[in-house]
Amino acid sequence: MASPASTPWVSFVHPAVAASGLLLCWLTLRLGLALRDARVKRAPKPEAARGRHVRLAFPAVALVAGSFPLGLLSAVFMRDLKPMGSAHGWIAAGAVAGFVGAGLIGRSLARDPTRPRGLHTALSVLGLFFGLIAALTGIELLP
Repeated sequence: MASPASTPWVSFVHPAVAASGLLLCWLTLRLGLALRDARVKRAPKPEAARGRHVRLAFPAVALVAGSFPLGLLSAVFMRDLKPMGSAHGWIAAGAVAGFVGAGLIGRSLARDPTRPRGLHTALSVLGLFFGLIAALTGIELLP
């Protein structure tokens, strides 16, 4: 293992992008759950929260989805690992699938708000769950 002084800064790009994406996904999920809570309680919907939820969703999913190929490239070219050669890669794939699926359903909900939202919520929660596990399993892979 290389000493911290000789570790190139670029080896931390993937973890930084992934962590930023997970943070934005968490904030987006909180806003979405606040909207859900208001809908279930038949309370007035906080319109500002809906706008923030929609505005944060695309960059959040883009960062998480973009961090996945960065991780593969980092594993192969910087760490001499096999692509998808660890649990971290497979768990991260589950996170990306959850967030991308939630994003696609969210786009259809924006066009037709009368559609059921349960799967959108479930995929978002699963994406965050897998993302947090991927972050924990990725710590051991840091240089």
